[in-house]
Amino acid sequence: MTRHPLMRCMAAMLVLLLAPPVLAADANAAKTQATVKNAALPPPPELLAALVQDYEPRPAVWRLADADTTLYLLGTIHILPKQLRWRSPKIDSIVAEADELIVETTGADNVDFDSMIAANRGKSSLSAMVTPENRRKLRALAKQLGMPFDELDAVPLWLTGFVFVYETGNDLGVHDRYGVETVLEGEFRSAGKPIGSIEDRQIAVMALAKANDQQMLDELNYSLSAWDGDGPLTAMDYGLGQLRGVMTKSGAKDAMRRFYKDYFADNHAWARGDAEAMARDLSPEIIGPDFYKALVVDRNVAWTGWLIDRMDRPGTVLIAVGSAHLAGPDSVQIMLEQRGFRAERVD
Repeated sequence: MTRHPLMRCMAAMLVLLLAPPVLAADANAAKTQATVKNAALPPPPELLAALVQDYEPRPAVWRLADADTTLYLLGTIHILPKQLRWRSPKIDSIVAEADELIVETTGADNVDFDSMIAANRGKSSLSAMVTPENRRKLRALAKQLGMPFDELDAVPLWLTGFVFVYETGNDLGVHDRYGVETVLEGEFRSAGKPIGSIEDRQIAVMALAKANDQQMLDELNYSLSAWDGDGPLTAMDYGLGQLRGVMTKSGAKDAMRRFYKDYFADNHAWARGDAEAMARDLSPEIIGPDFYKALVVDRNVAWTGWLIDRMDRPGTVLIAVGSAHLAGPDSVQIMLEQRGFRAERVD
């Protein structure tokens, strides 16, 4: 199997699922304070250099319409750095035109992950699943996440990647407050326009929880093995050790430049309008057929039916969902076409 390190694979998966407010990563007070403190530090120049945009942004948008209904499909990224520009004239005009905003799930659909973790305690543990040499690293990981070890140990396997992605994002100034949905929801709310959701988050989450996740365990072991157990999680895939402490070491700045450039490559591809960028690391071969079906295929089938039903009512709607749902061989657009509907790309 071709290795796709967990951090990058999970970052792509996060584009598809679970708007950030549902996760309890900031529930620990000490962790929250540390995050706020880190956010106040100026970003390193290597990070800022990786976010320079020598292009005008134009994320991909599709239009599905008939005589009295227009649905705009905007592929999104749920968590972004503050510095990344993603608005285009086309998106601005659609926001002004739309009567309603639809996102994957709204804050009202939050899932109680604390309860899920509590319910999993005693049934299965990460320390029993990972290799013996990685059990020590799980304890180091819990300390870095600001979580009691027994709490991390009870996190369901499928959820661990999301925790890692949020930790890495916080380290790099990437947050849901800058994500596309958060920005759009604020604008529609201010304009007094309705905001709705396209799915029930609980159903999506439970489907993931039931999926076979052996390949995710393989990736977890792979990434833990690559991590030195001491540096931040960003070092898991890149062997950078203490990322913030290596600035005086030979080659450290070059290593950081490479890391930041690689980390934000998908953000730039998406902002340029590369519709397939966010789906490249998502396939049955990479994340496993069961997990792929629950994460991508089944949800896209349901969303396709939702869109077709919505065409029966007049109005103009902006539908902002994770961009990988709108790319790849099982995209919503392909499923629409199979049912006699064509979504035309307009930007």
